Amino acid sequence: MSQFYKYKNTNGEIVATGTCPDADLHFQNEDGFTVKEGQCDDATQYWDGERLAIRPIMNLDVSAETIKVDELFTINNIPSGTEVNYPNGSEIVDDGEVEWSTEVAGRFYFIFNNFPYQSESVVINASE
Repeated sequence: MSQFYKYKNTNGEIVATGTCPDADLHFQNEDGFTVKEGQCDDATQYWDGERLAIRPIMNLDVSAETIKVDELFTINNIPSGTEVNYPNGSEIVDDGEVEWSTEVAGRFYFIFNNFPYQSESVVINASE
């Protein structure tokens, strides 16, 4: 059996990991991708052109993780081009920050994606 990972030739993003019989490893090949034998963690690693490398962390700056209803909170230090998924929407951030508030109490999730950075999430709790 062979353990393998597959990455995009354009940017090194790992798109698949798995195990298959040695004789079937060639079935993993696909135009635009490279298959390597070995193990990796696609959430924290990528192919940097020479070797597996650790994906950088965004180092987000969150003003508060608990807010009151109608209180504005800010997340700063967002790398340009980051896709932010938040309650009822998403956007590409190019100015480094997101401001948000809510009219209802609850727990709200924000997901940040921008390869090669590691995906990150922030949970905001809003209370009356």
